[in-house]
Amino acid sequence: MTDYICMIILIVSFGGNCLDTHCQGYLCCLDLCDITKDNPTAPLNEKFEQCCICASQKTWSGKEKELLIEYIGVSGKSLVVDPEKFNDSNVYKIEHIGGIMTEIPSDVCSWDSDTVLEVFLRQVYEFMKYWLHIVQIDFSFNKIRKVESLNCLRKLYQLDLSHNKITHLKNTTINQLAHLRHLDLSFNEIMSMDPACISQPTQNLFYADFENNKLPVVDVTNSFSVNPFCHINYTSNIIDKFVNEQGFTLDANKTYGPGFVSFNFNNFRTFPDFQSLLGLSNLAELGQLVSFGFDFRGIQLDCDCYLEPFLSMVQELKSFLWRDYFNVACANPPSLQGVKVPNLDPYDLVCTLERDADCPQECTCIDRPSTNTLFVNCTNLKTLPEFLPNSTLSRSISLKLSNNDIQILSNKPYLYKVTFLDLSNNLLEQVNDDAIAVLENATLHISNNVRLTQLPQRVQHRNLCITYMEGLHLTCGCQELWIENWLKVKKCDDEKLFKCTIPDLGIKEAREFSSSLLDCKQNLPIFLVPFISSVLATLTICGTVTFLLRYEILILFLRVRQKKVDNTADRFQYDVAITFDEEDEKLRGWILKVLLPNLEDNRYRVFLPSRDIPFGSRRDNVLMKTFAKTRSFLVVLSEKCLAQHEHQRDRSWSENEWKCAWTSFKYCKMKTLVIINYDHLAPSDVSIKQIAAFLRVGHTVEFGNYDAQIMDDIYNKLDPAPNQMDAKASYIV
Repeated sequence: MTDYICMIILIVSFGGNCLDTHCQGYLCCLDLCDITKDNPTAPLNEKFEQCCICASQKTWSGKEKELLIEYIGVSGKSLVVDPEKFNDSNVYKIEHIGGIMTEIPSDVCSWDSDTVLEVFLRQVYEFMKYWLHIVQIDFSFNKIRKVESLNCLRKLYQLDLSHNKITHLKNTTINQLAHLRHLDLSFNEIMSMDPACISQPTQNLFYADFENNKLPVVDVTNSFSVNPFCHINYTSNIIDKFVNEQGFTLDANKTYGPGFVSFNFNNFRTFPDFQSLLGLSNLAELGQLVSFGFDFRGIQLDCDCYLEPFLSMVQELKSFLWRDYFNVACANPPSLQGVKVPNLDPYDLVCTLERDADCPQECTCIDRPSTNTLFVNCTNLKTLPEFLPNSTLSRSISLKLSNNDIQILSNKPYLYKVTFLDLSNNLLEQVNDDAIAVLENATLHISNNVRLTQLPQRVQHRNLCITYMEGLHLTCGCQELWIENWLKVKKCDDEKLFKCTIPDLGIKEAREFSSSLLDCKQNLPIFLVPFISSVLATLTICGTVTFLLRYEILILFLRVRQKKVDNTADRFQYDVAITFDEEDEKLRGWILKVLLPNLEDNRYRVFLPSRDIPFGSRRDNVLMKTFAKTRSFLVVLSEKCLAQHEHQRDRSWSENEWKCAWTSFKYCKMKTLVIINYDHLAPSDVSIKQIAAFLRVGHTVEFGNYDAQIMDDIYNKLDPAPNQMDAKASYIV
């Protein structure tokens, strides 16, 4: 493939020009492309590339011998005929424009299996010797409806099937035509294309034209190529999205293109999410496509939050690369209509999430990726929202709940993402200790809550400068002496502090409160001092032991407290949810082949996230809602899962599935949590304190490959399935 090698030399190595390999193969550069004639040291530029490659001339141009079309039926069937005698030194072209052909001629590649071949078998056989000498076909403005394989025409250079009625293009039609450079299928009725129709390793198309068809989607493999090309044109279709049916991914060791692809005047409303589409770890990997031009001008682009990551990439490209086709203009929202994408301020790119994205009815939810924050503002609330949207673009939540009637600040599943919480001017009466723990690093506004008189002592671990408490009247007595130490740690500019209600002294500023204002000491008889000291020492030891074993004690308490559920009552949507490391192939096999079938055979309604979460759903939100309706949880503990937890702090298994299961078990006495110790881990191997506690108290199922009692152990720790006729139902291992 001399012409292809020449292109590689031109585009990749930037050395010499095609005139140095004058007319090798069957492509020549025009003399006017030789910009080095007058200036031999001039660098090769873009205009030269385009001229020498995309305007190259064929060595046989104008010397083609013409073949004719002969109709053999009223249905539009035809054959190719030669009015002269065949000469193997000739090249041939077939032009039949504006005819009534409904199919490719039957003797081209013998594709037609109809009885017509039996009648004209001799003509078909005679025409086979022409196959390797046909370089150009023009069947434009006919009525062709389908195209079968043309791969017998190995030297075909140009194929024009424009202005026909073709509805589908197969990836086996031209996939072996290594010499094909020009393909024109414009102004047809194409509604679908197979993946890799024009980008297979055996293909080297320069031009492919699909303008004015009816394509609703385009596969990424039909959008660019490893090989250089000139122009792929999808202008004026109805394309609104890209797909990746074959799971194509970019190879970091390859350079793609270059080439130019037009998507003008299609139905795209958002910029394609190439990161998800191509499985990229980050958008920087799209640098492999930097030599491409993607022209989206003329589309009705929604300039919203989904555009922001790509805008940042374009802003970086502007400093060293500019093309007119970057000038895509916004169609929506109205405030940005007509603004060119490169001129946008990333701060203006937002999405307003609706109820179908789990934004509560009383709230407005605006995702602003440029600040990495989802902004939520709610009115007419009496409690904190149960759920908030799970943004795929922003990691933080700014939650404004001022001027509501909320009475309790309690922990919620989304609070760990909240970096700003405004609960000013509410009816707060209680601030829970666990909520304060989760919000330790968040900015917290609780000013002007007139009913709030006490704060949990854990508040003293917060940064005073991001805690706003103006308008509060807190009780400051002997139990609140920690307040004095907290206020001594740091003095903030423009601090918003509470007032202290001090017994017998009335109301004073917070910084005026001190232990010297109180009489918190009591004189004890001398004979009680040793006794009190002993009691204090004992309490200290007990307190230390209790703190160190707090989760073990809690688990034992929860087991004692656990309420048996009437197994005939259908109170839950699922009987058991299974959570495990879905990437562990061996563990997944045991779950799917042994554990899951046993449970379902014994009438347990099982929720398996990898199977039961609808494709495309927000996993976190589905988990929280489903776990709330699940009676028991089976957590399968493995080394790989813990290793991932150690190296990926935002690992969804540890932060979401485990957290939801533990919280549900802790707060609902009708629920059960069972841990299967798949890899025989010791408590010291586990960094999650609650799981380590389960292992220490022995309330786990120890996995054994040869232990036939493992399913019995699991059933003994799970509640029976509703309507289960036999608590000792049979099982298979």
